[in-house]
Amino acid sequence: MADVSATAAPPRGLPFSREEFFARASRVRAKIADLGHDALIVTGPENLYYLTGYSTPAYYSTQALVLPREGEPLMFVYAPEVENVRAGSWVEAFASYGPSDEPMPALARALERAGLAGASLGIETLSWFFPVHRYQDLVRELSHARLGACDGVVEAGRALKSEAEIGYIRRAAEIAGDAMRAAEAIMRPGVTEDELAAVIYEASLSRGGEYPGSPPYVSVGPRVCKPHASWSGGVLRQGEQAYVELSACVARYSAALMRTFQLGQLHPTLQRLEEGILTGLERTIGALRPGLTAAEADAVCRDAVAAAGFEYPHESGYSIGICYPPGWNETHVFNLKAGDQRPVQANMVLHLVPHTIVPGVGTVGLSETVLVRQQGAEVLTDFPRRVLVL
Repeated sequence: MADVSATAAPPRGLPFSREEFFARASRVRAKIADLGHDALIVTGPENLYYLTGYSTPAYYSTQALVLPREGEPLMFVYAPEVENVRAGSWVEAFASYGPSDEPMPALARALERAGLAGASLGIETLSWFFPVHRYQDLVRELSHARLGACDGVVEAGRALKSEAEIGYIRRAAEIAGDAMRAAEAIMRPGVTEDELAAVIYEASLSRGGEYPGSPPYVSVGPRVCKPHASWSGGVLRQGEQAYVELSACVARYSAALMRTFQLGQLHPTLQRLEEGILTGLERTIGALRPGLTAAEADAVCRDAVAAAGFEYPHESGYSIGICYPPGWNETHVFNLKAGDQRPVQANMVLHLVPHTIVPGVGTVGLSETVLVRQQGAEVLTDFPRRVLVL
């Protein structure tokens, strides 16, 4: 089924209006022109979804959007995905390749038919699902074209959420709070990490959530000192901690939430850490507004934790929005970190993540998903903001 080109049926079930999709594509086209390219080859599943509405869990197969400066865009997908293009995107032209075909020769032929075989082509090179050997194959196939890395063009638009996008994230934040409450409801001596993970999934999916961009991080007892630990049969005992970080996903848009639970008295060291983490989180929420730089926002949070005598080795927050596994974050879109002088802007959505591990003692992590507005930050997630002592 190589090189099948056709006109798809009218799309159904688009997550956004055609006008919103057209506006997104127009902004990217203008940037392509500014950079001197004739077209952009988009390879990341998040960017494909942002520009077209096309979504599939089979993004491990080679797929791309060819977005020219002018004219109709072209979707290039594995043959079984053609129906997803028809049903879930506004793009009407597509080409496909079959199981016996090498993808890049098929893409090169599609570009040739589109009059782009000798063009200047920008291409996303940072996508996790467009490996180096595919890029090398395409360079060989398009010997007369001029290919150049063109990363961050789509992400610049993704950083600022439309009201429709914010609506999906609000709903995801509500579900995330419900999922955390479901975990809290069974938090007791003898509960297992597996049971906690199960109720998180049940609460999220039963309330309309989709598969998340990452599994929830669930750990109890000594395993709370292991970063990004997922459930592994651990049993919670009196006097121990449980750590839960989860996300909920609606229309591929995520909101995330992190909390720490304690059965019995909290260790004095962790009491001081909780004060620092909570102060850092609340001061950052209070400081966030357009014009504040990413580095300044990071310093607000980091300095408060340092004043309590602790530090953390990661960023203070990151953009959150469209997600596919393996992650729910948009750290490559915007990141609150030292040295980053990019300004915070209205309609950014950020997950603020102060979290510190004290080896051999325990952990404290408290997070919120927040929306930046012109007048300041609005917290979207809703769950008691403290270490929950049960």
